[in-house]
Amino acid sequence: MSDGADGGKRQRVDGPAASGHGMNGVSSSQHQQMDAAHDASAAGCSLSFEEVQRRFSVLLAQVTQVECDVTTIEGSFVANVAPQVPSVASNWSTLKSSLSATSDALTAITEGMAATHPPQAPPSHPHPSPPDAHAAPTQTTDTTAAADAGTAARRTENRLPSDLYCDHIVGFLPISDAICPARAANTFYGTELVDENFVLGRIDTDLGRRSLRGLIDVQRPTLEYYTKCAHTLEYGGVVWCEWADFIRLADIYKLTDDLPLIMSTEWMAQHFRSKADFHSMPAALRQYSTFGHLLNYKGTSLALTKLDEADDGGEGKKDKEEAEPMEEDDGGEGQGNGDGEEDREGEGGGSGQMDEPMEGEGEKEDGQRYRIGVGEHQWEFETVPLSGLPPRHPFRRTYDPHNPPIRYLARYRHGLLFPSFTAFIRRMVLAAWCGQEGVGEKRAFRVGRVDGGDERYQKLLTGTIEDLTTIDLILETNDERVRQIVLKGMKEGDSIAARLLLGNGYIELYTNEARIEGQERLPDRFPIAMSLVRPLLTKHGLAHLIPQ
Repeated sequence: MSDGADGGKRQRVDGPAASGHGMNGVSSSQHQQMDAAHDASAAGCSLSFEEVQRRFSVLLAQVTQVECDVTTIEGSFVANVAPQVPSVASNWSTLKSSLSATSDALTAITEGMAATHPPQAPPSHPHPSPPDAHAAPTQTTDTTAAADAGTAARRTENRLPSDLYCDHIVGFLPISDAICPARAANTFYGTELVDENFVLGRIDTDLGRRSLRGLIDVQRPTLEYYTKCAHTLEYGGVVWCEWADFIRLADIYKLTDDLPLIMSTEWMAQHFRSKADFHSMPAALRQYSTFGHLLNYKGTSLALTKLDEADDGGEGKKDKEEAEPMEEDDGGEGQGNGDGEEDREGEGGGSGQMDEPMEGEGEKEDGQRYRIGVGEHQWEFETVPLSGLPPRHPFRRTYDPHNPPIRYLARYRHGLLFPSFTAFIRRMVLAAWCGQEGVGEKRAFRVGRVDGGDERYQKLLTGTIEDLTTIDLILETNDERVRQIVLKGMKEGDSIAARLLLGNGYIELYTNEARIEGQERLPDRFPIAMSLVRPLLTKHGLAHLIPQ
């Protein structure tokens, strides 16, 4: 496209001229500057502050993309690569930790450079004074004036088209860079182009990428509020992908009044006064905090509270239903009672116990403690640093500082250890918050006890389950494994939930599917749930255990 065509069709804005990839308009002097910068870099010479700042922004974008790619292939790596090449399996957590540390360092560097030395806006167009204000002009004055006029002309000639500037330049910057240095540097149409609509477009794009459209939304008032929401959605972007399933499940269990959950201006103003406030906890916990206060269980807000030493006085009260053991029958139906399956989790031994004791047992390094809920309905837990996991612990392989392991102190003195916060919070819906009025959670059947050496059961308990969400935990006293397998309730359009609970040699099916009265056989009483569980157990050679 020619310069003339560009000039006739699109606004032009201040900024560097486009490169020669299908675009004209780069002057010879700019080519010389670019070549000089390249030559300086190649020769090991010093680069300008602005050039270093630009390169760090590019590096941050590249590392962020690598983080996304690594997270995308993690399941396939664990399922298909690690078993065949055991020698590389131990390097996976190192890779994730290194990428996370690199991303954090690059973020800190780019934000620090932008805060202390934002790019300077180019000088405005010269406004010559009247001739009589100056003494007789010299040759130097004429030369300077001519140079200034030439610079102004080149700057006007080489402005990028507005859509190119917004979509392909500013659009690829982190929101903090787009709002601060990039917006300030654009003196021609900066505040008109990088405005509320620009940031709102970023928000809508992120909601779509994370499959959160219709589940989370924002109000529409000011640029400051938009910027905070955009930063919230961009930070820890991969972790955001975990929340769509959780919110759908929370909605089925009637923990939400309505969808989408709105990030309110009041909450943002109170809890996100600065970027430092936002980054005061791991990304997964901060993300939950933006909408957790919009969830409730039996009238109690499920807001997340960070505890300081003054608050950290013990486990606190637990939901009274959590202390009621689930009736142990012979496999018939039973009513869900809030957190009954913890009785299964509390039994020692069992088929979920690990073959070898863990190394490095003893007092572990404490993490940060948090609380969800308040008063009669409250639950306390703590994050677990990597140093708090024994050297051979299975959760070290998937450790992510943005979504750290969680130690939950239920009604036992030992802890229930989860591989991540998102696993913990999903399990809370299924085990602790499933007693909301009108949910109708029930146990459809319970079978066992399966022999602890049964490889089929062990594979179902610890192996990869394709196309289904698994929620694992380990009892720290005896290393017993417990697993929830979500069969239904996390996909768009799901209106009921169904899940298998495995541990201590038992298999239990829970669902809130309405029972069809007058039917004797399980497949006729719970046709949806049973149609989901039978293929899974058949695949693992355990279908013969299903009662009729």
